[in-house]
Amino acid sequence: MTFQCVDFCIEQVNAEDGSFDLVVDKSTLDCTLCADRSSAALLVEMYRLLGPNGVYLVVSFHNKELMLPLLRDLPGADWCVDHFVMFRQMEDLSPNAQNISTDHFHQPVDTIPSPPCAEETCQPSPVWSTGTFQPDEQYRKSVNVFLCRKQSSNHLALPSNRLDPEAIYEHILRITDVWYQIHDPILTPQRRSQIEQDFAGRQYVSLPEAYRILFTPEEREQLNYELFLEDWEAFQQSHQGLPNNTLSLFSAFEFIEEMQ
Repeated sequence: MTFQCVDFCIEQVNAEDGSFDLVVDKSTLDCTLCADRSSAALLVEMYRLLGPNGVYLVVSFHNKELMLPLLRDLPGADWCVDHFVMFRQMEDLSPNAQNISTDHFHQPVDTIPSPPCAEETCQPSPVWSTGTFQPDEQYRKSVNVFLCRKQSSNHLALPSNRLDPEAIYEHILRITDVWYQIHDPILTPQRRSQIEQDFAGRQYVSLPEAYRILFTPEEREQLNYELFLEDWEAFQQSHQGLPNNTLSLFSAFEFIEEMQ
């Protein structure tokens, strides 16, 4: 076995086109969706490596309605995409613990038996439904799995295994913008009201205080202060004239909406 560390944005895996039968993605695509062009570079390189009938297996914590069109409608990709749910094994070392099995992984999502609870509590719910990151038990115990099988029928007729990075990038932007701004907006009326209250009539607050005001403790576990500063610098580049060390209430609202 050979291990390689590769930055897909600037280099390729040291392997020929179509030389892989299986690529397993354990939430790597999830993470790159927060980056600029990393997700497009990842998908372009992964598709190049897959041979005819090769499988790209994506394990994702994101919602099915976000990830399925992103993968299924990927520009230039000739593959079929199936969706499954895998219940993660939640280890509990207490004497009476009944750990969750992963045996259901091989079953289509429609055939997986529901846990013994009321129907409404078993339905997947958005973790951003209140405008803050609030993972429920269903979110913690399950992951979405997407099996993307590359078709072989037109493999020999195609001039190349290469996808268009720019088309992939625009596709990802379009899909994610629609999802986060319409289906899971982070700036809800409740969140807007809370931010206004925390500003307490002040015109500006310092960046460290803005970071504390804008994000919940759970969100700060996912987005540390250094990453927040990177996002703020990117926001400044497209909004000339903003101060370097403070944030206004109006800019705070704009920042959250645009950087979601």
